[in-house]
Amino acid sequence: SVMFTRRLERVVSGRVHVRRMGATAAVFPTAASVGAFLAARAPAFPMSGDAISIIEHPRDFYNALLEGAGRARTRAVLSSLYLGSGKLEADLVAALQANAADNASNPTYCARVLLDHSRGTRGAKNSVTMLQPWAQTNPRCTLHLYHSPDLRGLLRRLPPPFNETIGLNHLKVYCFDDTLILSGANLSNDYFTRRQDRSFVFQDRALADFFCDLVAAVSKHSFTVRADGTWQPPQGPHPFRSPAREYKAAVRGTVEDLITSTMARKPPTAGTPPADTVVYPLVQMGPFGLRQDQEVLAALLRGLGTGWQAQLATGYFNLTPEYIDAMLAARADYDILTASPQANGFLGARGIMGHVPAAYTHIASQFLARVAAGGATGRVRLHEYTREGWTFHAKGMWATPPGGTGPELTLMGSPNYGYRSVDRDIEAEVAVITRRPELQGRLARERAALFDRAAQIAAADLVAPGRRPTLPEVLAIRVIQSFF
Repeated sequence: SVMFTRRLERVVSGRVHVRRMGATAAVFPTAASVGAFLAARAPAFPMSGDAISIIEHPRDFYNALLEGAGRARTRAVLSSLYLGSGKLEADLVAALQANAADNASNPTYCARVLLDHSRGTRGAKNSVTMLQPWAQTNPRCTLHLYHSPDLRGLLRRLPPPFNETIGLNHLKVYCFDDTLILSGANLSNDYFTRRQDRSFVFQDRALADFFCDLVAAVSKHSFTVRADGTWQPPQGPHPFRSPAREYKAAVRGTVEDLITSTMARKPPTAGTPPADTVVYPLVQMGPFGLRQDQEVLAALLRGLGTGWQAQLATGYFNLTPEYIDAMLAARADYDILTASPQANGFLGARGIMGHVPAAYTHIASQFLARVAAGGATGRVRLHEYTREGWTFHAKGMWATPPGGTGPELTLMGSPNYGYRSVDRDIEAEVAVITRRPELQGRLARERAALFDRAAQIAAADLVAPGRRPTLPEVLAIRVIQSFF
């Protein structure tokens, strides 16, 4: 069709949905100016700051999932990289299964789980085997597996977990009726007990609708798990058998249509409380040419001027050159928080994965050298999070404008702001701009709770005994950096 051909041409030409910045980068003197910039590039969902709550502890995240799974009456929609296979995960599946049974005669009920194909099928006991009893409970329950279009041909012979380096579903969306939980956390034991991440709860139907529609859009082009455990391919282009351009154009078209149609709608005003907060969803699907989050974040990092205090968190420190250049060109102060080797999720991993913490140390050392060379040591600082027995997986951004008393802007969701997030995986987060002092205070307390367990790192710390990577590790990093 003509529409399909035009979408294919957009993918080939590299054009993306969001507006490109002009030759002169945007400058943001206030949070309101950031809001105006975002409103031209992403859907906007105005609400009261009281509609947003912040989950601070992994156990509270798990309890929120259990509670939502138990009470859903219209929808239970979950998207994650994978579901673990332990007792806590089994109890969550049991809650979802009981809810599906309770809604067996409810014609408006919809239950959907989207996971990554490679990660979700790893091992004999895996996410799919855990969820099959749930999927068989109610015909309105569907289990979908996203398969990266770049994992094709000889690459499909890669054994796990190496096949997972090519590209993954990294969307972390958990929606029950009109309650939306956005997170960076997966559905597994560590994220429920001792892995520090960020999770927000939004009580807003329109925002929940958008993210449920986003999960549905990806699910439409993913495999569906049949009752016998086999995979039914999507209607239309196949993820790895059809030409990659054809499949990518189809996915991009569906997601792009969702974003543009949502932006075209005017938010309801009658009967709604005054809005002191606006939430902007940002989608990043590098394999499909959708780079909304990347372009917005690069513009923010570069455009925050003198007097702004900004903090950036990532569980895996591997910022792209674009983001580093943006911070070095800006005038704002940046404090970056990442995992220490002791809090790195790959600590103690077997085989080649056990060298990942050393890789991140080398990348951090290179980063600090860039900062020093750019004369930015006084305003761009690196901190490492350490907590006994815990790992660090938090990601996002907080920013306080000149003269502000707390963050008026935060970004939170699934991206880690590294090469994977930008180019290989599919991601989503939200930018939240708020004038509400209470929400600003809660954001400040969330930020402080993370930085209070961190220490600033200097270049000398990264070459101390026990930190310096070996020569083979350094050489390997140069080859595999774009996969992390």
